[in-house]
Amino acid sequence: MSEWVSLAFVENRLPPASTPPKSPGVQTFRLSRLLAAAGLLAILAIALAPDWSASATIRYVDDSYGGDNPGLNQWTTIQKAINNASNGDTIYIFAGTYAESVIVNKTLNVQGESRNSTIVDPLIGSALSTQANNVNLSSFTVVGALYGVTISSPYVNLVIDSLTFEQNTRGLSANLVTNVTVSTSYFGNHSGSSNASALFGSRG
Repeated sequence: MSEWVSLAFVENRLPPASTPPKSPGVQTFRLSRLLAAAGLLAILAIALAPDWSASATIRYVDDSYGGDNPGLNQWTTIQKAINNASNGDTIYIFAGTYAESVIVNKTLNVQGESRNSTIVDPLIGSALSTQANNVNLSSFTVVGALYGVTISSPYVNLVIDSLTFEQNTRGLSANLVTNVTVSTSYFGNHSGSSNASALFGSRG
């Protein structure tokens, strides 16, 4: 369970005139201890914050790799890269066609090398199912999917930037969610029977 650590700062006041002044050495020592304690609490506050990653890592995906290389963060499929990632990481997908149905179940940046040459073309079902908060998807193309990208309650804060949705049944499905942002993206040639076959959503 994630918790927030609150830091309390106490105002320093001058001692009464009748109180003998502390020696400079004692004051410096106490100030040093207070600063050290405050620094430790600040580190704990960051470390226990939700979705925090001590050191965000770039995980590389290329279907032309000869095999997976965990030591170099190189993976042959998008899903393997996600499975080995931590919250806050970036999944960088080189040009190629990836026949995958991907589950994004962590707070990640999923970024293609180019929206024209990085293609997700699932064999069946949805291309990308978003099952985490604060996911960013950018710079790739989704084709031939039942749904290009899906997100449903309770997940929130999905950002889609510079994606191309082409020849899917429906491009984007957002069900009972908030804060879905789509920018500079293209939706074309979808076959869904709905009047809104490119963007399909519902709200409570």
